[in-house]
Amino acid sequence: MKMKYCLIIFFFSVTLSLIASDVFLSSFTANSTSNTIILEWRTIDENGLNKFEIERSVKGSPFQKISEEKAKGTPSFYRYVDNEILMKISTEIDKNDPSTLNKNYYIYRIKSVFNNGNVVYSDEVKVNHSVNSIRRTWGMIKEMFK
Repeated sequence: MKMKYCLIIFFFSVTLSLIASDVFLSSFTANSTSNTIILEWRTIDENGLNKFEIERSVKGSPFQKISEEKAKGTPSFYRYVDNEILMKISTEIDKNDPSTLNKNYYIYRIKSVFNNGNVVYSDEVKVNHSVNSIRRTWGMIKEMFK
């Protein structure tokens, strides 16, 4: 009888730790392309999951929500393309050092929102993104007219 209670407590503890962690995400990556950053993640289990909120931080600033994806309800693959990075300038840029002028440093994380209101954050992924000065200037001009 005592063993039965120990097993119940053990399984309850394991279940709580799985719910409280981001173990339902099997992978989360961010890759820089010539003018975007592509985020990809896979889920193992989406039971009770409502949505994902994609958050970005320019090194040194607070995270801000940039997009939202509705959960599909089954183990799935997700992809988000961050096209707005041409307008963002990192605080890591040293204007006196030409080697850092066109490099931006971004941090992304996924906020998983459950139906019961619980929230779990993924690990953070960091990306160095190089943008040539012409693309960056054009991105800033487009942003002015939005």
